[in-house]
Amino acid sequence: MVNMEILAKMNSQSAATRAILIINNPISADVSRMALAADGIRPQEVTLITLRRTRRLWFDQCREVLHYPANPSLRMMGQWPFLGFYWRAAQILTRELRSPHLQEIYIVNNDNLLTNHALAWRRQGGKARITVISEGLMNYQDIQLRNRAAWRHHTKRLIAGSLGLLTHPVTGHLSGAFDSSVSRVISFVATGIFAPKEKVVILPFQPVAPAITPQPNTLLYVETALWQWMPQDQWHPIARALAAWIRQQAPSRLLVKEHPSYPACPVLRSLLPSFKILPRGQSIEEMAASIEASHVVGTCCTGLVTLRLLRPDLQISDFGANRYIPAAYNNDFSVVNLMREVGVNVVDCIGDH
Repeated sequence: MVNMEILAKMNSQSAATRAILIINNPISADVSRMALAADGIRPQEVTLITLRRTRRLWFDQCREVLHYPANPSLRMMGQWPFLGFYWRAAQILTRELRSPHLQEIYIVNNDNLLTNHALAWRRQGGKARITVISEGLMNYQDIQLRNRAAWRHHTKRLIAGSLGLLTHPVTGHLSGAFDSSVSRVISFVATGIFAPKEKVVILPFQPVAPAITPQPNTLLYVETALWQWMPQDQWHPIARALAAWIRQQAPSRLLVKEHPSYPACPVLRSLLPSFKILPRGQSIEEMAASIEASHVVGTCCTGLVTLRLLRPDLQISDFGANRYIPAAYNNDFSVVNLMREVGVNVVDCIGDH
């Protein structure tokens, strides 16, 4: 049974829906808010569906909100608990696509059940403009169906049919940026984005003033889910090398920011020197002004890029791209160009520790 928390919240006093927003993480939430403001749309005119457990205070102002109920699962059988969520989401989406007031649809990819339905609806004569909202590094890598487990594609088609949702063949980049039904692609930096140049609109993150003075010997490690996207015999050497590199920095304090949706790698955790886990609840963008560390490191983390834009005074490093890109991303090194462009230090993984 689906937890009642996922049921939609309706603000009966708000205006009719002018925009449908389907997002999946803190970055797409922040970019979409900038996009809504640029388009002159108030949150009270937005029907919002989240595809991950993502929250922002402005969500409560939206006309209608349907929250993703739990952390995602990487297993096929782990998808069953979410059927209730998609059943309710399909109802909301079908209803709102019929609204004569609808003007804008913002999506984060083309292979989700709901976003794919919106693209298919547009191809069948729907009038609302469709905009792709950047969700992070995925928009700066050549992510296609080869990067997804095959069962996901076939399962989604079956579930979509059972929910009365339209389907459109998923081809090309999974952001949907190259789909003819998509009019715009909005992101936070132009360098390396996978999208037609004529569609790209940049709404940059603006630097924030530090609320505290970063400590010179404090290091912040930002955990990612990368270790689950590659064979463990290829990940473990990276984990050992990263732990050794962190020790070489000799931090007087090591802070760890957990991933909001996925578990930590136990192997890497066991190799780290003594550390303190930061309280959950804030994205790296939300905590940007109050980061205690002068040096931040991660592995294939969008937060490193956004943090560099928000806090250019900090030293920020990405570790192991020379190893994790061949193992997890089919030798697509394009994301390294983005990191170097914004000033993230790209540290190679050397040797097998």
